[in-house]
Amino acid sequence: MPTHIAAEPPRTFISATTGGASKRHRVRSRSIRKPSGAWHVRGRAYAELGQVDRGLADIEHAINAEPKASLPYNGRGLLLVKKGEHQRALDDFSRSVALNPKEAEPFANRAELYLKLGQRERAISRCTHGLALPATSPLARDAQVRAAELITQLTVTPTQQWAT
Repeated sequence: MPTHIAAEPPRTFISATTGGASKRHRVRSRSIRKPSGAWHVRGRAYAELGQVDRGLADIEHAINAEPKASLPYNGRGLLLVKKGEHQRALDDFSRSVALNPKEAEPFANRAELYLKLGQRERAISRCTHGLALPATSPLARDAQVRAAELITQLTVTPTQQWAT
């Protein structure tokens, strides 16, 4: 496990060091436009390194710094899914959507969680809505690709799969 994570400077890299090995995460400058951005990005970096609780703590700072920013709620939702706290994650994805209904990523994340919980129709509904949004960033395009794949997976019957 990483023993140290530093933001140096916060607009360029987040580094994690484990013994002699080092991982570097490139931070997109778009992510750091708001005061909550540095906390949010570092929180997601911690999560990628398996330190979900530390990531949650940083994302809590992001939410406290800017409670009307949508991305930290989406990020916290992703970390809560990793912890198995599905209802809280759904609440955060919904909050993220309410704060910015034009962002595709929370729709895709919510749809994936609904699918995981066996709520197929809700998953399809969220994917369909997310696909109707304009892809304004690489994250949004990735989310729309995930949503399209989910819809295909959910709407193709086993008979149709064999026919192709």
